[in-house]
Amino acid sequence: AATTRGLAEVGTPLLAFLDADDLWLPHKAQRQIEDLAANPARDGFCALGRQFRDGTVPTDHDKVQEIWSRSALMIRTENARAVGPVIDPPGRRGDMIDWFARARAASLDIAMLPEVLVLRRIRPDSLSYGRGARDIGYLHVAKAALDRRRARGDAT
Repeated sequence: AATTRGLAEVGTPLLAFLDADDLWLPHKAQRQIEDLAANPARDGFCALGRQFRDGTVPTDHDKVQEIWSRSALMIRTENARAVGPVIDPPGRRGDMIDWFARARAASLDIAMLPEVLVLRRIRPDSLSYGRGARDIGYLHVAKAALDRRRARGDAT
């Protein structure tokens, strides 16, 4: 709900979020602003990052991976609004998977910058930690994506 509220209220041409347990590297915003300015046809950028467990210090030796999350994203506000709200599925997992799927279905061009710009903290009490009964949200997200594809007549 907070992401959707922020999306509705922001008055800037670019939009970025930072989840409370994640960290941006100092040059993240500048790098993404520069890349969006240099690529006016592109709708947004995510970035590479490293995940680390709460209670540990992130290091340059942690695995680098693509981070498709709120904290890694910078997007043109009008394009983010065109995708619509961030919907909390049951179990509160899969909200951004659903949002990015809807962005792809709307043909938004969100690219991955090949640079580590985000550190994603995984805490035992966070929604990203572990697996269990709350994972039902992922099933709802997958079904919603399939339903959208069927409605468009895309059987593949």
